[in-house]
Amino acid sequence: MVTFPSITPSSVRAIRRTSSRLATSPFNFTQQVHDFKGRLRVIEFSYPPLSATDAATMEAFLESCDGVTEIFSVDLDDYFPSSAPGNVNMRLASSDFDYDISTAMHYGFSFVAIEAK
Repeated sequence: MVTFPSITPSSVRAIRRTSSRLATSPFNFTQQVHDFKGRLRVIEFSYPPLSATDAATMEAFLESCDGVTEIFSVDLDDYFPSSAPGNVNMRLASSDFDYDISTAMHYGFSFVAIEAK
């Protein structure tokens, strides 16, 4: 398990992904909903401009995730106190990530993680 860095993001955006489908009849437009009960947290972490040390820490974290292979634990209570989800195991949402380390120091950067199930 990879250690999530202690650098504070400037914003955290949550998406609640569900596994539901809606089918509509082409003849009378009646609808049929199928709820498959699957639920998944998707979180986008955005960071402010970083110092060279913090940018190197973030780069090392993203590299150690090895794409979507490794998981990390995030205490989401720090970001969503009203829902109190606690520690959630996550992984990067994509095998690819790109950023310019110099740009990250001036403009910040972001990455998306999904709940590891």
